Amino acid sequence: QGDVKRRVDEHFKEGGGLRDFVQVMANGLVPTLLAAASLYSLGGLSFIVDNVGGEFAEAIISIGNSSSDSATKVASAFAVAFLSYFSCCGGDTFASELGVLSKSKPRLITTFCRKEVEPGTNGGVSILGVFASILGGLVAASGWALGAFITFGTQIEIFLALGIGAVGGLFGSFVDSVLGATIQYSGYCSERKKVVSKPEPTVTKISGLEILSNSGVNVVSASFIAFAFGAAFYYFIL
Repeated sequence: QGDVKRRVDEHFKEGGGLRDFVQVMANGLVPTLLAAASLYSLGGLSFIVDNVGGEFAEAIISIGNSSSDSATKVASAFAVAFLSYFSCCGGDTFASELGVLSKSKPRLITTFCRKEVEPGTNGGVSILGVFASILGGLVAASGWALGAFITFGTQIEIFLALGIGAVGGLFGSFVDSVLGATIQYSGYCSERKKVVSKPEPTVTKISGLEILSNSGVNVVSASFIAFAFGAAFYYFIL
């Protein structure tokens, strides 16, 4: 995988690269706010003190429980949005990291997958990448599912978390690909022999406008998935 990444990733670093401040904020700021909003809806830290173990865990995701008050339902929606955000990030990461290992070239999503593009092109998708996005969402949700199992062991919350992870990873990767193909620049550099994100004299444009960086696309796509899943959970499931 390292050799493949070296050939296609313009930001590849030997031995792996550290996350910079922008990447950390892109992946962590919004879900931190969502978690805080969920806890605040339940009454803040005093709720944790007054409700331990299963009572606290069941309040975080309550499904179709008519006895749940409005505050608990709002907290549950925020919790689902939190989980969806990380599922989207996980799905996109797995699709990007594993998708480049595909034997066939990716296809540009905005051409309804008719046009083949170079590996590393923003908005390029492959069958391997699609399955990797589902796996990434499941991995992101597995911690939540494990926590639910340890805390109170009810099956519905565990399977719900894994379901949100899988669907969030899949649809999140789809949204990320569409944004990447439209508002994130991709071009092939004849000198470096790889896809780059900045237009230069030696670069031939493949797709996208130079509007958002990769981190920006990640924030927008994950935030959209979080809002959509949280709203859908509140209005159609609770």
